[in-house]
Order: sequence, then structure tokens, then C-alpha cells
Amino acid sequence: MKKSFLTLLVAVGVLATASTARARTMYSPMLFPDGDNELMCSVINSDESRQITVRIEIVGFGAQVLLETEDFVLHPGVLANISLPASEGAQYCRFELVRGSRRAAQASACIFERGAGCISTAPAS
Repeated sequence: MKKSFLTLLVAVGVLATASTARARTMYSPMLFPDGDNELMCSVINSDESRQITVRIEIVGFGAQVLLETEDFVLHPGVLANISLPASEGAQYCRFELVRGSRRAAQASACIFERGAGCISTAPAS
């Protein structure tokens, strides 16, 4: 009985850790930039008092990471983004919250057109 209980506790701990890791990652829907457009991934720290640490990736076909940042700190109210010129096929943004609350980060992807700005935007969740 004692061994079964210990096994159950270990299993619950593993599931809780995996669930927390997923909860700290946000994904945008796939977008299809073309021509001279770019995919832009943006994140803002919406917490009024705490900084967060974030990593951004642009991911293409076959889950290939096309562009990524190092972990970086965002102070309250600060926005950061990365962008990549259009390539073949769909692309999406992945935002990893390395430190801080997921509620403190608001993120989105957009197809950016020079001279016009974002012509299509999708929130990350």
C-alpha cells in the first residue's frame, strides 16, 4: 500500500510539472506571410510591478525553429518583438515564459507589411 501511494505521488508530481511547463508557453495560430511581408511576434509585460523573462521563437513547417531569441527580461509595460521575412508555408510564434506569471504576458503574431503595418493579427494563447 505504501509503495502504491508513493508511486501515485510521483505520478501526480510529474503531471503537475508537465502541466506547469505547458501553461508557461503560448502559441499563435499559423499565419501565411508572403511576398515582401514579414511574420512579427510581439509580447508585452502587462504586469504593473514585476518583470518577466521571455523567449520568442518563430516556427515554420515541420516545427523547424526559423528564428529565436535568447531569454530576455521585460520590465512592466515594455513591448518586444522579432520578425522574419516571408518564407514558404505557414509560420507561427511560440512564447516561452521563463520567469513570471503567464497572466503578465500578452502576446500576438501579425503579418507585417512595410508602409501599412500589421495587416493580419492573431492573439497567442
